[in-house]
Amino acid sequence: MLRLIDDGDRASFQCFLGFYDGKAPIIFRGEINGIIKLNRKPLTKGLEYSAIFVPMGMKKPMANFYKSGEFFDSHRARAFKKLYLFLIKKYKV
Repeated sequence: MLRLIDDGDRASFQCFLGFYDGKAPIIFRGEINGIIKLNRKPLTKGLEYSAIFVPMGMKKPMANFYKSGEFFDSHRARAFKKLYLFLIKKYKV
């Protein structure tokens, strides 16, 4: 797959969460945009793609945030936030 991308290419991470309210599925999407930095050394086995993805506005690859335990507004966090706000509004959770 790395043969198909170049250093500096734009990329995005997306997460889709589904919720079924008994009538219809509702989809919540979280997305992070960034760029590919191929000169980065993979940091974590199994998550090599996050070692080459640098989110917009950041200087470190996404894997550094996972490894260090720093808070990061990830694509997953954004999707879960949308789901959370929906549940608060609709069900007064």
